[in-house]
Amino acid sequence: MTKLESIAGAFRAARLAASPLPAYPAGAVPATLAEAYAIQRAAIAAWPDRVAGWKVAAIAPQWRDAYPGERVYGRCLRRRCS
Repeated sequence: MTKLESIAGAFRAARLAASPLPAYPAGAVPATLAEAYAIQRAAIAAWPDRVAGWKVAAIAPQWRDAYPGERVYGRCLRRRCS
């Protein structure tokens, strides 16, 4: 199992259990948005629901140097979108 798969699995397991994680899996947040989106794609691919929409948010000022860009996006799953 790769580090990416391990992180995605930890997020997926915590969400299925409705349980918070004590810290970011593997100890450090992704170094790039591409890595973060890859983790997100891996977690969603194994999720027992389908994508129903998208959510978009601005990148907080304190993260803009590390994650260049103005916004991030994520999938909204059918059971969570209304």
